[in-house]
Parts: sequence; C-alpha cells; structure tokens
Amino acid sequence: MAGSRSYDFESEWLIPAAPDAVWRAILGIGRSEQVWPGVTIGMPSVPVVGDDVPIDVRSGVGYRLRLVARLTAVEPARRLAAEASGDLAGRGEARLAAAGPNATLVVVDWSTTTERPWMNALGGPLGPLFRIAHERVMRAGERALVDAVRDRPADTPE
Repeated sequence: MAGSRSYDFESEWLIPAAPDAVWRAILGIGRSEQVWPGVTIGMPSVPVVGDDVPIDVRSGVGYRLRLVARLTAVEPARRLAAEASGDLAGRGEARLAAAGPNATLVVVDWSTTTERPWMNALGGPLGPLFRIAHERVMRAGERALVDAVRDRPADTPE
C-alpha cells in the first residue's frame, strides 16, 4: 500500500477591509456552509492556543475531508496557525497584513499529507484533482470572506 502523499498549498487573497475587520470575519466565516460553501469550521468565538477546531470539507468532486486543527498560534488581526490531524495531517497558517488604508492581504499556507488509504493509493493519478479541488474550495473561501466584510459594518463586533 502506498504511503502518505504530501501537498503544499499557498493562497493569497486581497480583501477590501482593514485587518481587524478581516479577522472578525475569519472567526465567523466557517460556522455555516451557507457562508463558505462546502466548509464547516467549529471556530470558537475567542480562539486560544490549544483549542481543537473541527473542520469538515466537501471537495465538490466526490469526497469529504474531516480533520481537527489544534491552534498553535493566535495573534488577533495578524496570524492564526494550527496543526491538523484526521483525513489530512500537517500544518496550516493564515497571515494577515495591511495592504493599504482599507485592504488586507491574507496568505494561507497548508503543508499536509493525506492519511486516508484510498487517497494515498490513488494520490499519483488523482493528485491533480486534489489540487483542483483545493483551489476551488479556497476560491470559495475568498469570495465568502469578501462577502462577509462587505456585509458587516467595520465597527460591528462578532
């Protein structure tokens, strides 16, 4: 049987809001699939290092991933990092930086390995499909975040 397959992903999003507003939106974005289609994230209202955050992802191409992200860094309006376990194992990090007076650059890095036997066995021929599915899910996340900051006034708390 094939061993785990490694994948490294980076997404860059330019969000039309200040880092504080983007941070508040990130904390609420995954709580419902209506907000981020295909993704549900059990993010606590006030995350702290050590929190276990369940994540459920429907790929849109016929498979579903379930994982738990243990928060390893929480720097409000700057950085959120986690170690993942479950169907994927590895590390993820989102970094926020002001990109003008009312814009934020969000960089999301994921370095993961697949843990499901079928994904490991078929990772060679299906690797490109896994990458496409990841990109689709992340583009939907970017759109959801843009919508979330647009729909929420800058001074509205979570």
